[in-house]
Amino acid sequence: MSGRKICLAVSICVALTVLTVSVAEGQGVRRKPETQEAISSSLPTLEVAVVELEPGYSLTDQKSMEDMVKQNAYPKVRNAETVYFSSKIKEAIQGLRRVTDAFIVPTRDVYADLYFTGRIRKSTGEHLEIVWNLHDATGKYWLTKKVSKLRLADGWDRFFTLGMDPFDSVYTDIAGQISKELQRKARDHDKRVTENEKLMQDNEKRRTEYEERLRNNEELIAQGQRPKRVREPKYKKLKDLSELQKVTMLRDLMLAGYFDAGNYYDYVKERRTRNGQVYEVALLPNKQEPSWQRVEQVSAAYQGFVGQLSGSYENYAQQIGEVYGEYIRAMYPLAREFRKAEEKRSLLWGLAIIGGLVVLADGSFDTDQWPELAAAVAAVAAATSAINENKDINRSRLLIEEVATGFETQFVPLTVALGEEQQLVLEGRPKEQLDRFVQILAAEAQKRDQEIPEITVVGL
Repeated sequence: MSGRKICLAVSICVALTVLTVSVAEGQGVRRKPETQEAISSSLPTLEVAVVELEPGYSLTDQKSMEDMVKQNAYPKVRNAETVYFSSKIKEAIQGLRRVTDAFIVPTRDVYADLYFTGRIRKSTGEHLEIVWNLHDATGKYWLTKKVSKLRLADGWDRFFTLGMDPFDSVYTDIAGQISKELQRKARDHDKRVTENEKLMQDNEKRRTEYEERLRNNEELIAQGQRPKRVREPKYKKLKDLSELQKVTMLRDLMLAGYFDAGNYYDYVKERRTRNGQVYEVALLPNKQEPSWQRVEQVSAAYQGFVGQLSGSYENYAQQIGEVYGEYIRAMYPLAREFRKAEEKRSLLWGLAIIGGLVVLADGSFDTDQWPELAAAVAAVAAATSAINENKDINRSRLLIEEVATGFETQFVPLTVALGEEQQLVLEGRPKEQLDRFVQILAAEAQKRDQEIPEITVVGL
């Protein structure tokens, strides 16, 4: 069988369609290498999905809303920051050497090699803190519960220029940590590929010698002589795919399993671990088959749509970025004063509790007995009022909130053209548009008796 399905678990796993495979019931699988092109020495290039950051608060969670109040954070500004920070992180990741593309998506339910997820733990105008994870298509986490943060240095605003983002080092820190992990995986990949190339060369040598003996026997037979005994060579088993190869292959197979379940439903297997579900490549495809070529067409259309969707995110992020630096510049000195006042209040409050402070049900206490604490509480209230009443903060805040409202209620529709005759306009939030496009794409993929039309996606 020159296999459409090649079992990954045994024998030579890397050679996809260039192996001749013979299978006997209940026995192992024997593969005969035919060319060294079975193993690519090039490093797989990776696509990274940057899932829109979580805002770090919930309108239904009282504690999270209390934390927002303590940070003097505005919910709509925080919502805008989820898009803006996601775009800056995507930009930093896309600049990495081994990343072919990065895109912003509304959910992790997309097809990609790597997934960046995170939430904003703190954003005060002085201090930004993002907690994040990175996992791959197999479900394996590469980096977990990482924290990238920055508190602006005193006086940074004296060097402010228009369009400046003072938190650039947070985004580059994230990209730097991802880059180090990619480098480690790349070294493992190169080592595995080198090992397999040597094994392939040895197998090629064994095959050449075997065929040479067969030709010699043919000559002996032609001369009427008795042929020599020739044993079929034992080919060395290649090592498993590298981790990066598995990731990129799994992404393609998961997409294939969804859009063409009839042919590829069993190419991926699921396994439960104590850390959650992980996915493994069970079978490798024959990439020359028409069914796989249809999958590649579907994949190209899918990636095109995700790219357009990401572009819409970036347009909103650009609008936010035009005023975000000014917002931080106006917010910074007051946020700094608020932090210092709050730190002093918190310290004095703790000391007062130890000293027997009595707090009434409404939160009040005897200010005559604790005058320093009363002054600290008043200083916090004054700092909060200064932030809420500052004209520059409110002007830039309202501009940011206007963009955020547009993103939430009037996200840019995308037009899907199916060939030259049919056009569909997708409206709604990003996830709604993505879900609708997947339905359209799946419907076209199921028309096995028809060619998949050229599918293009454009913004209105």
